[in-house]
Amino acid sequence: MTRTDLIEFLATIITKLDVERSRFDRGTPERDRLDGLRDQLDTDLRQLVRVNFADNTPEFLAAVDDLKAANGELSKTIGDLKRVAETLGNVVALVKSVDKLVKVAAPLV
Repeated sequence: MTRTDLIEFLATIITKLDVERSRFDRGTPERDRLDGLRDQLDTDLRQLVRVNFADNTPEFLAAVDDLKAANGELSKTIGDLKRVAETLGNVVALVKSVDKLVKVAAPLV
């Protein structure tokens, strides 16, 4: 996955979370949790946009694989209101994967 692909990939995930957040009224615990997680992803995305990084190192490629796996799990539950708790757990895992990727790609940020 190239730098541009990664940025587009994360932007798509953020859009999915925006849709998911809209299913809940403001002030509900689910909405508040999704809002915070979405904000963290946005922060990570902005950091990745600001820096140049090598997208072919073994560490980066491993972090991308982790991100893809986390996204796969999220894709299984997002949008299913009966699986909100599972979706929140999957979003947390995805955010952790992105945080790891940011540290690999931009260690000085």
